[in-house]
Amino acid sequence: MRNPIPVVRVIRKGGLWFARDFACAARRYWLSVFPRVAHEVSRRRVLASRIPDPVLRRLALQALDRKRGNLE
Repeated sequence: MRNPIPVVRVIRKGGLWFARDFACAARRYWLSVFPRVAHEVSRRRVLASRIPDPVLRRLALQALDRKRGNLE
């Protein structure tokens, strides 16, 4: 006989808990993720600007501009 699947109980949180969780996540994002992504995008932009073919260079720079949200 198989083991029963454990049931996860629902944790009910009030509005203040969600606000605290959001504030912690936002703080972590702005202090950790955003600076790293900004540094990496600027590094990639320098590399893309060195592409000798003008069409490929333009496409690479446009991709960095348009896909910034996905990178983060």
